[in-house]
Amino acid sequence: AVTAPPDEAGRVFEGWAAEYRFDRAVVVVTPQAGRPPPLVRYLEAHPDRWREVARGKGAAVFARVGP
Repeated sequence: AVTAPPDEAGRVFEGWAAEYRFDRAVVVVTPQAGRPPPLVRYLEAHPDRWREVARGKGAAVFARVGP
């Protein structure tokens, strides 16, 4: 999922979230080839599902939105 395109990374990530029932995620945000990693792009593109709640130099914390 780490190197997959954003939509594919998102499907894998959402599957993990459903299976393991987590509502917070720490993800690496270090740019790859000048762009954020695919999973970060997916999460940022879906503010109806996930919102960023904290960011450091190399990672960010995203929280599930809603139930």
